[in-house]
Amino acid sequence: MKYFFDNCVAPAIARGMRELCVDHGHEIEFLRNKFDASTPDVEWLEALGAEGGWIVISADVRITRRNSPERAAWKASGLTAFFFHEHFAEDGFWNQVNTVVRKWSDIQAQARRTPRGKGFLVPKAGNKLTALDP
Repeated sequence: MKYFFDNCVAPAIARGMRELCVDHGHEIEFLRNKFDASTPDVEWLEALGAEGGWIVISADVRITRRNSPERAAWKASGLTAFFFHEHFAEDGFWNQVNTVVRKWSDIQAQARRTPRGKGFLVPKAGNKLTALDP
């Protein structure tokens, strides 16, 4: 599986996940390695959708907001996406690391059994991922 971390998750976390997952057959990429750091969400969503096969990992819940250009781009891309809770950025780096690692097996399991193009909110507490309709 191919996972793409956007700018709302620290690149160091994405690099750490890449190292943790390398022996498990997963490809991990982050925005700043594939695009310019200032690339608008709409552009990278369209590009990844055209490539196909990516699963987006983000903490940018703005992408999920109804009637936004970002949500329209996400829907058109057909990408499966997982969004960390809206206060993720306020949690501090080490708490973010803890959350990503702790939720990773739930994210992987859901990604394997979910049809392409679905989205999920990853909660701060608990294991239940909330389905989002793009």
